Amino acid sequence: MYVYVSLDTSQKLKKLRSSDLTEEMEASLGESIYTLVGDAEHLYAGGDPSHVIKKCQKSDLSLLTQSSDYGGKIYALAVDGDYVYAGGATIYKIKKYLKTDMSFVGESPSYGGTIYAIGQDDNHLYIGGVSQNVWKLLKSDLSKVAESISYGGQIYGVAVDNNHIYVGGITTKRIKKYLKSDLSYVAESIDLSKTLWSIDDDSEYIYVGAITPYVVHKLLKSDLSKVAESPAMDCWEICVRDYVYATGYGLVYKLLKTDLSIINQSGDYDEYIEAIWADNPLESSPGKLPRYVLEVHEPNGGALICMLENAHNVKWSQRINELDTLTFSLPSGDPKAAELIGGREIWLYRRS
Repeated sequence: MYVYVSLDTSQKLKKLRSSDLTEEMEASLGESIYTLVGDAEHLYAGGDPSHVIKKCQKSDLSLLTQSSDYGGKIYALAVDGDYVYAGGATIYKIKKYLKTDMSFVGESPSYGGTIYAIGQDDNHLYIGGVSQNVWKLLKSDLSKVAESISYGGQIYGVAVDNNHIYVGGITTKRIKKYLKSDLSYVAESIDLSKTLWSIDDDSEYIYVGAITPYVVHKLLKSDLSKVAESPAMDCWEICVRDYVYATGYGLVYKLLKTDLSIINQSGDYDEYIEAIWADNPLESSPGKLPRYVLEVHEPNGGALICMLENAHNVKWSQRINELDTLTFSLPSGDPKAAELIGGREIWLYRRS
């Protein structure tokens, strides 16, 4: 498992071992990269000045192909089973590209300002930025289906779970919670007294990278109460997996999710680190035996119906005094989706 970061001045992409954050390799992409996302085998990087999305092989960081010009600086990317979605400056739109060859598919209406954040679920995108509200877009044609009230400042981060979205930014300096279905306002956190730059989540908590001072906050999703804060670090970009990975200037940190204590850090790169993304330990590589396998069985430990080879965004979590939670997505049109009918069981196990 690896962590990937993009350096601003040297314009390099670094691949670090997630275990101890030592460097495995590097590559030069020839420009500033402001956003990174990935899947089981590839990274997708967007920035400036080329304004394209670069598709790289994760194994050796080689450049495979790139999209056409987005039309401005790219600040936000999202990826699902079939497509990459990009948002940014100048044109203020979401553009959709086919993952296989990065060919252009379609675009949304103008959001009216620079787009800094994209969240997603199986069928929708949730975008935020300078216009201070969240738009809900249909993935299929990028049409707008809902809009939130104003957050109260520019939006820099959006996280999405089964029922809600969580938004952070400047001015209000609070995490605000909205209902996914119609983007109606639900609740907000206390004033966290700083700019909220990036947001990520797991099944129970929201993690927030903040500026001045530079710390990571941990909030309970249910009531947005604050439960932990990291030591001060020069960090505001985060990525949450089994651990929280944080960066911003010079160093990359690995934090325990429980109390946000620092357990490891990288060498000092002595420059701004613009983006971070980490391998998902539950994600498998197409065409290879997956690390984790999802099976559909008849109820009560019954017969195997099928394996979900194309499952992605797999998340498994455990909470005290509650049943374990397993969530995942399937690509649009996956024939195995028809097997997910009432009463059947989903089994998750690790392949040795």
